[in-house]
Amino acid sequence: MNTYTTGTTELAEMVEAEMMYDFQAQAAARRGLGIVTSRVGGGGVLAAQHDLYRYWSKALGFGFAEPVTYDLIDRVLDFHRGREVPMAVLQIAPSAPPADWDELSAAHGLKGGSSWARLGAPVEGTRTAALTDLRVGPGAKPTQSSGPL
Repeated sequence: MNTYTTGTTELAEMVEAEMMYDFQAQAAARRGLGIVTSRVGGGGVLAAQHDLYRYWSKALGFGFAEPVTYDLIDRVLDFHRGREVPMAVLQIAPSAPPADWDELSAAHGLKGGSSWARLGAPVEGTRTAALTDLRVGPGAKPTQSSGPL
């Protein structure tokens, strides 16, 4: 695992990148999805050649060990092109894009997609009083199988 001195947002980004990289590096995932992984610029680059859902091919964790540059994006795209994946997601942390991100992304043909929000707080600062009657806990045991899903 990479170690950096960062703030909470950057730490959340790096934890996600490491989790995804470690998961996809497992032998079973590699075989089933045709996964190839690599490190580029301190981030994880993941290509899943047999991913019908187009979820697992991604690149994330950039802008901490090395700045996001034209060269970095070239290396990430070259990795995915070399694995012939039809699509990949490039996740850039909110603090990581360079000042010329609009020009850099346009030069590479990158287009914005969905945004993800990660919420966090110190444990001692969170509220535990429920605002709903929903609960999290074990469910009742099924009495009869409904068959395969």
